[in-house]
Amino acid sequence: MKAYQYIRLIRPVNSIMIGFAVLVGEAVASSRLPLNFMSLLGFLTGFCITAFSMIINDIFDVDVDRANRSDRPIASGIIDLKSAWGYSLAFLVAGLVSSALSGMITFLIASGFAVLSTLYNYKLKR
Repeated sequence: MKAYQYIRLIRPVNSIMIGFAVLVGEAVASSRLPLNFMSLLGFLTGFCITAFSMIINDIFDVDVDRANRSDRPIASGIIDLKSAWGYSLAFLVAGLVSSALSGMITFLIASGFAVLSTLYNYKLKR
């Protein structure tokens, strides 16, 4: 049951959709179907950075979620904050590693999105 809560925490539909958006972007830009190793890295980068963002959203909004969405994994206490931070950092590292393997520009873009996501969730949305 707890494994299911960890899956819920990354909002898999959102993360998968961003991974596919990367594949679609690659297909449009290159006029071919992206079915190679670099495509997989692109999908993983989008998926992992999005999963990181979804987790830290729940970390920073834990008090709001306790009042309004008490069924969420962190707000309900099923997943503690320390575990959630570790889980989010694992996705961040995986996303940044997969982006670095794709190239420096991809790494800089993924890093920028991770920073923007963190800033947004920490301060900017308030």
